[in-house]
Amino acid sequence: MQDMKSSEKFYGQVVQLFRDAKRKMSLSVNMAMVYSYYEAGRMIIDEEQNGSERAAYGKYILQELSRRLTEEFGRGFSYENLKLMRRFYNDIFKGCDFGCGFFAFGAASNDC
Repeated sequence: MQDMKSSEKFYGQVVQLFRDAKRKMSLSVNMAMVYSYYEAGRMIIDEEQNGSERAAYGKYILQELSRRLTEEFGRGFSYENLKLMRRFYNDIFKGCDFGCGFFAFGAASNDC
């Protein structure tokens, strides 16, 4: 009987190990995606600001980027979603009150 309890405890510990790993993995993936949206927004704004006739150029950039990303990765990269990525960077993080410290672990460029 003791062996049965010991085995159940062992199995439970291994199951919990993998549950914890899956949870940590999903948190890491989510963080990587949030960082990617932030960086994509930053890159879009940087590219738009280097272009002439900003409104027309900005629309072209988003449309072409949407086409290429959708072709490469599938759904999730519509023109509207790319506008949201740009807004995410611009509205929430551009001031660097929160964004620079939050993303310091992987920022490609940091103007703060």
